[in-house]
Amino acid sequence: MAGLPGSIPGAMPAGEDETQRRLRDLERKVEELGPSVARSFKPVLDALIVPESRQDTQGVFTLNTTQATISTVAFSVPVGYTKAAFVYTATCNGVNHSSSAASITVWPSWSSGSSSTLYGGPSGPVGAVSTRVVTSYSIADSITGLVPGNSLSFTTDAFASSSTFGSDTGVTVCVLVLWMR
Repeated sequence: MAGLPGSIPGAMPAGEDETQRRLRDLERKVEELGPSVARSFKPVLDALIVPESRQDTQGVFTLNTTQATISTVAFSVPVGYTKAAFVYTATCNGVNHSSSAASITVWPSWSSGSSSTLYGGPSGPVGAVSTRVVTSYSIADSITGLVPGNSLSFTTDAFASSSTFGSDTGVTVCVLVLWMR
C-alpha cells in the first residue's frame, strides 16, 4: 500500500535526498522573493506613515505663579491622514532669585479642531536660592479622528511656585509626529 494517495507512506518523500532538495528549493525561492517583495512594499509603507518633527526654543521670559503659554509648535494635518502618534518633550528652566526654594511646573497639551488633551505636568525639583531649576516632561501618545488640513498644535504652559524666576529662563520643545492613514 505504499504510495497510495492518502496513506502515510504515500505522503513520505522518496528519500533523504528528496527532503534536502525540497529544502534547498524553498530557501532559494525565499532568497529570490525577499528583495523583490521588500522593494515593492517600501512605497506602500512610505504612503502609510509619514514622519515630521519640529523644535522650538524660547528664552528670556518671566515665569509667574499663574499658568501661561510659553511655547506652541504647530503642524498641518496632511491630506489623507487622520491619525498620528507622537513624542513630545518640553524642558523649562530658570534661575531662582528668591530667598527661599522654588520650583517650575510644565503642563504640555495638544489640540486640533475641537479635540484637545492637557497632560498634568510635573513640578520640577525644588531649587535653592540662586540655583538653576530644570523641569522636563515627555509624552508618547496617539490621536485619532484628525481632519486633513486642520492644525495640530502642541502647547507648553508653565508656572513657578514663586514669582522669582525672571528673565534668565528658557524652554525647549521637541515634537516628533508620525502621520498615519
